[in-house]
Amino acid sequence: MSDQTKQDIDVINQYTGEKWYYSDIVKEHFFHPRNLLMEKPENEDEFDARGMVGSPACILPSTLIQKNPEIVEIQEAKIGERVLSHDGKFHVIKRIFRPKYEDVLIKIYNPWGTLTATKDHLIFAIQVPRTKSFYLQTKYKKQIQPTWAHAGNLKRGDVVLYPIPKIINSLPEIVLPIFPKNKFDFKSKALPKRLPINEEVLELFGYFVAEGHTRTTGGELGFTFGIKEKEYVERVRQLIKKYFGLDASVRERPANNRIDIIVYNIYLTQLFRSWFGDNAKFKKAPEFVLFLEPAIQRGFIRGLWRGDGYFSGERSQPRAGFASISKTLLHQLKWLLARQYIIPSIYREKERVINGIRHQKSYRIHVGDIASLERLAFILDLPFVRNSNKRHAEEVWHDDHYIYLPVRRTENILFNGQLFNFEINDTHTYATDAFLVHNCGDMMEMWMKVETKNLPTAEVFQDFSQRDGARLSNSPAGEYAGLEKSAAEAKNGARSDREERIKELKWKTFGCASAIAATSMYSVMLTENGGMTLAEALKVRPQDVMKRLGGLPNRKIHCSVLADKAFQKTANDYFRKTGQNNRIVVEGARVVDSALNITDKDIEEAVLEGARTLEDVQQKLKVGVGASEEVKTDIESLIRFYTEKYYG
Repeated sequence: MSDQTKQDIDVINQYTGEKWYYSDIVKEHFFHPRNLLMEKPENEDEFDARGMVGSPACILPSTLIQKNPEIVEIQEAKIGERVLSHDGKFHVIKRIFRPKYEDVLIKIYNPWGTLTATKDHLIFAIQVPRTKSFYLQTKYKKQIQPTWAHAGNLKRGDVVLYPIPKIINSLPEIVLPIFPKNKFDFKSKALPKRLPINEEVLELFGYFVAEGHTRTTGGELGFTFGIKEKEYVERVRQLIKKYFGLDASVRERPANNRIDIIVYNIYLTQLFRSWFGDNAKFKKAPEFVLFLEPAIQRGFIRGLWRGDGYFSGERSQPRAGFASISKTLLHQLKWLLARQYIIPSIYREKERVINGIRHQKSYRIHVGDIASLERLAFILDLPFVRNSNKRHAEEVWHDDHYIYLPVRRTENILFNGQLFNFEINDTHTYATDAFLVHNCGDMMEMWMKVETKNLPTAEVFQDFSQRDGARLSNSPAGEYAGLEKSAAEAKNGARSDREERIKELKWKTFGCASAIAATSMYSVMLTENGGMTLAEALKVRPQDVMKRLGGLPNRKIHCSVLADKAFQKTANDYFRKTGQNNRIVVEGARVVDSALNITDKDIEEAVLEGARTLEDVQQKLKVGVGASEEVKTDIESLIRFYTEKYYG
């Protein structure tokens, strides 16, 4: 690349230390892509042809996704439902993919959970260089631009991003539902028609979710606190009186180390059961709580944490924690904490028996990040000051839009079955319980308009000469040969009597920056100066595009050839629609090594990923190991072919 492009390092290969420089032209076409469509054309019939390449990258059907507002397995989601996207808002599921898959998946761990996906699935992440130790420090990680990375390329120490839910629904008050009166209930007072929604009311909600219970028989609603939590007991009693006008009875039980608060009111019992669940396993926050202003939501966190959580600020490594057997509540609390920029770790405890006592499957939230502890202490009204004489590790952080979580480890998983993926309206991204993923792998759609005009006889022969290498002389015999060839092509469906020139080439991709820049330039090359003919366009090679761009890193050529493949599909579609069947190029995979079922397409992918020799390919695919010399010669021939095709 030119010296001008080498003024700043754009990317450093985290494994080899190779520096990647993007030319100004690449950056221009990435930030301002030409002929790009953000959505499919409203009327695809206005184009003469369409093509698509790539296959959806996918994840396990049991993967949890963040719907609006609940967490469900991806296999339970339906078209038309909304999921959390990278902008912190919810967007509609347009399509659902359910491909069959038999191969290796990659399982990635972070503090919030795991993701098991195909290795080409795109995850929003920071890939941290390993060439210098200082890159492993958080302050340097923060300087690295996040990008869409293939799941298979993520390693321990990289960082993944998770969107902070941004929707805020202002709700000054709520109209309480009317429950039918029990004709034998003479004690229950009617509830107020409206309930103000503020931080105090949310605090009462939090106390109930943590320590409350209901009994439908007799209309009993109760709270249970420890014998030393008299301050919280009095707080609950006051809030019930203030907002519902009801008296609560308090009973201390020193022998059981507990204090009970009881309210007898069938209407409040039914209201709280409907809002917060009917037992500990299904405890939850009502939907409207999740979208309130974060300042009001602090009340819910305060009540919840005082009930079922702890905060230990005096120890050498301060920490806080919360436990529940409700999976729904765990994910809701993670949501609420993220809106406060509090970043926890999530742990799942299996069902087990300890000392003869059966413990249900449970979930724990752990907060150890010092900045998060400071924010949590503020919410809990606790005095807490970090030790300024001590260095505190910063593994997680946030900005206004994302939570940043480290990759703990990865492993390969053998899988044979059905996978799932979405196409999401507008944003093309969605959040699982722990990762932000793209809805597809490297996919591209392309639409083309072709202008045709009839050619004079001389130009017909010239077209043959250029396209087919035919040598036409001035002799009658030479002219006859050309006409004979023209007749043969006309019989097979070719239209050599007219010029087919590309007037428009639109495209849409879910690919990376290199794919966007290369396709933008490709579309310009095929449409500039009045447009290329189809015959000319089909001769454009990926290296021609690379030359116009000023080059691309070798590792990114794999992404940049999407345009070439998409155009071939688009051209085939045009030939099919116009009856030019003999011009359709069919790419079928040919088995090269029958022992491993390795095809020529596998060799092509290996070359695109940097392999240049038989040894390089064998390291990636194990192809040809112990094979005959004939097989090895075939493999080497394919390596040379694809190297020449893509690298010149």
